[in-house]
Formats: sequence, structure tokens, C-alpha cells
Amino acid sequence: MAGTMEAGDGRVSDVVQDLKGLKGPFLLAIVGCYLGYVTLIATSRYPRDLFFLNEMFMLPVVSMATVMFYQRELGGYFSEIYATFPVSMTGMILRKLGQLLVFITVFHLAWTWVYLSSFGKMETLVYSYHNQPPYWGEISWLQLFSQSVPTYLLLAVLTLLGMVLTKKIYGGLGAGFSLWILEGLSRGEMLQDLTLYTVYLPESPDNTAFVVNRMLLITISLALLTLSIYWANQRHKWIITDEPN
Repeated sequence: MAGTMEAGDGRVSDVVQDLKGLKGPFLLAIVGCYLGYVTLIATSRYPRDLFFLNEMFMLPVVSMATVMFYQRELGGYFSEIYATFPVSMTGMILRKLGQLLVFITVFHLAWTWVYLSSFGKMETLVYSYHNQPPYWGEISWLQLFSQSVPTYLLLAVLTLLGMVLTKKIYGGLGAGFSLWILEGLSRGEMLQDLTLYTVYLPESPDNTAFVVNRMLLITISLALLTLSIYWANQRHKWIITDEPN
């Protein structure tokens, strides 16, 4: 019983320490993005295109949020010290990934609440994970969010992998932002069937293109997450030792 309570207290302590580590420029940047969302929505006479708000504008927020959650352990001089601690790198990565997904969900809820308060409803091209063709119509928050979660997950894990491989914050940002920019500039041509954006998916009357695309994005995300965990557990790659002259 005592061991269980100590383990529970340890997990709570880890979460508290994680939350304390969120302060910094990336939190300010994300708050700035949210204020930009609110301003854009509140000053519009007509409903804004949800494609840009839900997909195009959300991706840099996801990348910055990923760096914000992992910056202490994976993005700076402290990473070398952290690698010497008797802690599970796998547990840390998965714990923070869970926290990151909660944060992204709350951020998404926050701006869609402003959107609904301003316009009363959300309308966009609605995709389904069932054999139902896409259609233009009213969409719920859960439907809107579920359409883009695979994309958010992929960009988050790609940013994480960039941080793990380079041991630098900007390695993660460079990976995430590069994919976001190149995919946007190419209008989906770069990744084609693996495009991040639903608007660039090929037309499919039975919705197969959307389902296959989202499932592939999730599969690739899991593969990149596995690679990130494997590399992070190579502690000797994190610890720099001075060789004698």
C-alpha cells in the first residue's frame, strides 16, 4: 500500500515539474497565436474558412507546443545531465506526449468556442471515418478535431524526432516548420497521397482517400515515435565525455 502511494506521489510530482517547465518564450508565442486566432475571428463579418484555422494555422502551434513540453529534457545543455538520471526516457516521452495532446485539445477547444460564440455554428467540408462521401455542412467540434488529429500527431512526433536527433530545440522546430511550409507551398503536391491537408486529398466518392490518408499518417507517427524513443534511450549519445590528452 505504501509503495503504491509513493509511486502515485512520484507521478504527481513528475507532472507538477513538467508543468513548471512550460514557462518561457514558446508559451508566450502560443498565447500570441491564440490572441491572433481570437482577433481574426472576432473582427470578421463573415465566418472564416475552417480549413485555414483548423489545419494550416494549427500546425505551427503544434510544433511550438511540442518544443515547449520537451525543451527541458531534450533541447539544451540540461539534456546531457538528464540523460545521467535514473529515469525512464520512454516513460518521460510518453508522459509528455499525453500532456501535449491534452494541451492541443484544450487550445483547439478554446478557439472553436470563440468561433461558435461569434458565428453560432461551424460549417466546412465534413469527412467521415466510415464509408460516407465528404459533404459541405455543419460540423461538431469532435468531428472537426478528429479530422485533423492524425496531422497534429505526425507534426508533433516529427518535431520530437528532430529534437532527439539534434539535441537542439531548433532541430525540432526546423523539422516541424519545414514540413508545414513546404507542404503548404506545394499545395499538397510534395506528399501527395500523404498530404497533411484534407483540402488537397484526391476526390473519392466512398471516402477511401481520406480514411487511408489518416490511417497512414497515424502509422507513420507511431513509427517516428518508436524511432524517437529508441534514439532517446541511447544514453551514451547524449552524454559527452572529455577524452584525456
